[in-house]
Amino acid sequence: MKKVYIITHGDNMLGANLGHTKEGLNQIKALPIPKEISLVVIGTGVRQREIYTIHEEKLVNVPVKVSPFCGSTDSFSQDKKFVLADGTLVEQEDYIGIKCPDVFDAWKFIEYLPDRTLLCSSGELFNALSLGNSTTYKKGGMYEINAVKKTAIAL
Repeated sequence: MKKVYIITHGDNMLGANLGHTKEGLNQIKALPIPKEISLVVIGTGVRQREIYTIHEEKLVNVPVKVSPFCGSTDSFSQDKKFVLADGTLVEQEDYIGIKCPDVFDAWKFIEYLPDRTLLCSSGELFNALSLGNSTTYKKGGMYEINAVKKTAIAL
């Protein structure tokens, strides 16, 4: 069975493309990295890059790719509006992201990836996979995705 792993970013600062809080960095540092990772895919935001940077020494000689499917520079404000990279605020109903199943099939993205891929991601991809309502989801979490059953388990 093909294995794909996803790390969701930890607690983060609010604003345009900001990184993790101190607590968020500690959440990411505490995560185990599975052995024999074949590929790392990093989102385009600061938070996703921080995930990789924290674990980079455990991923020496592993190819790295970048994809907005794993999270973008966009984030949330305190009042749950999207904050674009330039600071523009957008209401949730006016934002078409990867969570929109009529636009993006997140499971096709997972199927495209090779076995033992590690995704440095955001909760948006987790939600696009319809996994976000699970009681196992938390910021700064590590999950093994089962593409056949379309489930994830927390590691």
